[in-house]
Amino acid sequence: MINYLWNPKTFIIKAANPCKPGMWCTSINIDYSKVTAVSSNKFFSFPLNIRRATLKEDITDSFYDNYIGYRNLFGTEYFVGVQYDSDSLDDRGHLPELAYWEQAEFFRVMFETVMGLSLLGNKMRTYSGEPIQVACSLPQEFDDNRYWVIIRALEGHHIFDLYLPEKGEWEHFDFTISRILTEPKSFVYSLTDIYRKKPEYSDLFKSCPFMFGAELALYLHMNDHRS
Repeated sequence: MINYLWNPKTFIIKAANPCKPGMWCTSINIDYSKVTAVSSNKFFSFPLNIRRATLKEDITDSFYDNYIGYRNLFGTEYFVGVQYDSDSLDDRGHLPELAYWEQAEFFRVMFETVMGLSLLGNKMRTYSGEPIQVACSLPQEFDDNRYWVIIRALEGHHIFDLYLPEKGEWEHFDFTISRILTEPKSFVYSLTDIYRKKPEYSDLFKSCPFMFGAELALYLHMNDHRS
């Protein structure tokens, strides 16, 4: 049986994360099998498994459990975060090939799904049109070509829809990202040690779900070095 970390699930945890007034921050950590993120009002994660829906499939009436529906500006729909079958992962819990990394289409679907989830309002905070800043932690193995694919997928104006089965309706998003910060994982791990030792953040790290330590450190770093 594949354990939780090797077969990640989609989940969202509400949180009142610190954020400077007049901005909305999101930190993103890309792994080979999942995406984890921290925003101004939540922690969330989903499996890095994206598939374009066929013409015969209805995103709103799927047999899949625990997924997110995505629809781009042209009406093309995708299943995002569908849990892996055990046969699709190698012995490290990673996808055997980096097919998605090399396809700009899937990068954009992934990042817009992250940003849509980030901007969803809850009792902790509601997005009200603040400038959006994004920090992204990248695998060390990423070369310049993949780096620029990521930047192009993130930057600029975004228009799309997300479908969350538990809400039972499409949510429309239309926004522009004002600033993008990318950092290698080695730097983010060092940030984690630094921020964990700061007294003002000790309680925050204690209450943070165990798998979000690096994302939280990157989020705090972005707040401290905002433009």
